[in-house]
Amino acid sequence: MTIIGMNQVIELNQKITEKQLPFKLHMRDACGQQSFKLEPLGETTKEALNQVHEIIEDFMEKEKITIEYSKDGLNFWTLG
Repeated sequence: MTIIGMNQVIELNQKITEKQLPFKLHMRDACGQQSFKLEPLGETTKEALNQVHEIIEDFMEKEKITIEYSKDGLNFWTLG
């Protein structure tokens, strides 16, 4: 399993900030997998959340990491 490190979380947060999207990514740890939370910073829109998902998904695809989102789209975790 590929591990996402703090430097990668910092890189993702920089990309989110560069696009002026009102979210901050936090890393958590769970048994057997990593999990992450997107913290809304003020008012957000579904469009902004979708843009953040695109940034995350592009990054994960390059790293060959599969992720799954919670129903609200604010939490996700690595698979396998």
